[in-house]
This record gives sequence, structure tokens and C-alpha cells, in this order.
Amino acid sequence: MPGPRSRERLRRPIQYMDPRGGVWRVAEVAQLSVVSPSIDGPNRCLVIRFERDGEERFARWLGDSAGWRGQQTLHRLFASADAVTTAR
Repeated sequence: MPGPRSRERLRRPIQYMDPRGGVWRVAEVAQLSVVSPSIDGPNRCLVIRFERDGEERFARWLGDSAGWRGQQTLHRLFASADAVTTAR
């Protein structure tokens, strides 16, 4: 089990540059346990938020909380993210 410092590092937002050159802050915003008939028990589902200048996009990730931070994975998550525009 990770210690307090490594857990905090995993929660900190990271930067992602989209294919058009825009810079986004990316962070894990929720952790859900998805219950389905399984021998292994519930699956962990993470909600990942991409945020830039009042625009948000949300993506879902099934797996461990460190696996989504790779560059190729971020590209796939960004491409599949649901765009949400927030009113200010």
C-alpha cells in the first residue's frame, strides 16, 4: 500500500498537451467501485477530469490509479472524454 507522500503525488494534477497544442490540467476526481458478478470482487473505476480555461472533459478508467498517467493512455482518454462546458 502506498504511503501518504506517494498517494498525494498520485492525486496531484498533471499537465497534458492535446493534439492541437492546448495544455490541460488532468486529475483523478472520483473513485468508484463497480460491482458486477465476478470472482475477483468489485472493479475500481476512476473518473479523470481534463480542465482548461473553464472547459472540462471527463473520462472513465478501469484499473489501478497509477496506470492512466502514461502519455499514450492520456491520448486515448482525451479522445474518449465527454466534453462539458461550464458557465461562469
